[in-house]
Parts: sequence; structure tokens; C-alpha cells
Amino acid sequence: MEPISTAIIAAAAAGIFDGVKGAVDTAVTDAYAGLKALIVNRFGTTPPVVAALERYEDTPDSARRQSELVAIFAEHGVAADTDIAAAGHRLADALTLVHQPVQIIVHGDGATIVPGAHATITVTHTFTRK
Repeated sequence: MEPISTAIIAAAAAGIFDGVKGAVDTAVTDAYAGLKALIVNRFGTTPPVVAALERYEDTPDSARRQSELVAIFAEHGVAADTDIAAAGHRLADALTLVHQPVQIIVHGDGATIVPGAHATITVTHTFTRK
């Protein structure tokens, strides 16, 4: 799969098209808006590219729309545009920062959250004799 449609599909999975305020970090929505503006500016005269993106935005859960987006972006070389590729990387970076896994370590006296660690849970309990 080419990298620009991959970033867009990841943004959809993060909830960018859900319309729920606060569902996605501002960095992600700003990065997506910048990417889309570049795509529309560069491919606005190439109706299949912008139309595929808009159809995918309307129905991001549709496997058909996702396949169409990937195929049309690849066919028209969307990722070959260096500005669009850079914007796609910014979107992917924003998604990584916002949705990075965490490790939660639960102790007898509280919990520790370790950002960026693998999503594992470690539970420790200290037994005391009475």
C-alpha cells in the first residue's frame, strides 16, 4: 500500500472522520487538513483522486472505498509528490505521538504509566503478615 493512503486510513481508524469533538488530537486533524489541502491543490484537476478521497471520508468503514482510495492514489502517483509525501509523514508522525502505546504498572500504592512502552500491564502486590 502506498504511504499516503496508509496515513489517511490510519487517521480514519483513529476517528478523524467521526465528527466527535475531541476524538482526535488537534495535531492529527491539523496534519490531515494540511495533507488534504495539498492533495486538492495538486490533484484538483484530476477528479478521480479528490473524488476517491471525499468518498472515503464519507464512508471510512467501507472496504470498497478504502480499496478504491489505495488504487487511485497509486495509479495517479500521489505519493510521488514530495510536498504531499512530507505532509503524509507529518500525519503519520502526529498519529504516532497521539496514539503511542503505554505500559501501565500497578503497585500496591498506585500505578505508573510509561509512555511509549509496549502495551503491557504488570501487577505487583506486596503481602504483609499480620
